[in-house]
Amino acid sequence: MRLASLTMARDEADIIEAFVRHNLTFLDRMYVIDDGSSDATPRILALLQAEGLPVELVADGQHASFSQGQRTTRLMRHAMRQEAWDFILPIDADEFIDAPDRARLEAELAALPAPHIGAFSLTNYVPDLAAPPADPLACTRVLDLDRIGNKVIIPGAIAGHSEALVSDGNHEVSHWHVEMPKRLLASVDLAHFPIRSTAQLTAKCLISYMRWRARPDYQTNASAHLIEGARALIDEPGLALQDPERLLHAYLPYAAGALRTQPFVNRRGVVRHGDLAATFPYRRILDSVDTLIETARAQAREVETLRYDMARATAPFHVALAREIRKYRRSIMRRILRQRVG
Repeated sequence: MRLASLTMARDEADIIEAFVRHNLTFLDRMYVIDDGSSDATPRILALLQAEGLPVELVADGQHASFSQGQRTTRLMRHAMRQEAWDFILPIDADEFIDAPDRARLEAELAALPAPHIGAFSLTNYVPDLAAPPADPLACTRVLDLDRIGNKVIIPGAIAGHSEALVSDGNHEVSHWHVEMPKRLLASVDLAHFPIRSTAQLTAKCLISYMRWRARPDYQTNASAHLIEGARALIDEPGLALQDPERLLHAYLPYAAGALRTQPFVNRRGVVRHGDLAATFPYRRILDSVDTLIETARAQAREVETLRYDMARATAPFHVALAREIRKYRRSIMRRILRQRVG
């Protein structure tokens, strides 16, 4: 069985190496788009690729708005053009396949009935923000929730079809604009480490808020946890958070509920590029603001050019004639002046 993953990563330097090394114990190839990171994420990915790991960095351009579904769909088609993969696994850079071995994963994928697509349940790890572990994967607190089909696993027969579309968040797959039925894997889940520190969570909420709000198809109910996480910062009187737990509960409402202990067994091996794992929250935020500004300026220039072209194309005959006469007069005057100078 041949398995490949799809990922969009942005500013994940603190976890991206562990993400790649761990998940490659279950996968044959990983396709990754770096979504304009301001930290060392692309450098770490390039170093991993240089080691000979089967990671392909796919150039996709930097987008001010977060259109994950469209871009993941394009990445899926790119992967299927390269090889007829048996399954495609869209996973985020903070998600780790949690199975005792690859044989178990393959057995559960092989058991999926047609025409169902597979689905992982997420095991959400929540650190104590007062004393988060230096290694994010050392976190042992998880939300005590029932297993549900959350992140899709796409059979190659569907992934290779031109009318297959992946949703934002990798939660659904539609075929001919009809959502495909999902079947939860029997036991294999995704370990999810969305929060690693207070600074990382703060930057994540602010950046996600800006990028979602910048989308032309933004709706108030879209990704409510990202929006509420940013809004929770409004009442903070200073830059240093007085109540990190309040932000955590706004971003992950279930974190206020029951927790249980569940250590994660990571298979990342030796981390070689830990010196590049620093995150820069202010840099991340400013980089996102700059991207939004430059995108808005480019759109404004495009609109102005379009307006000018339309005005020229729709100008009445007498206006166009007057414009051409003025140009002709200026041309004659320049000739006269040149003759005088001569």
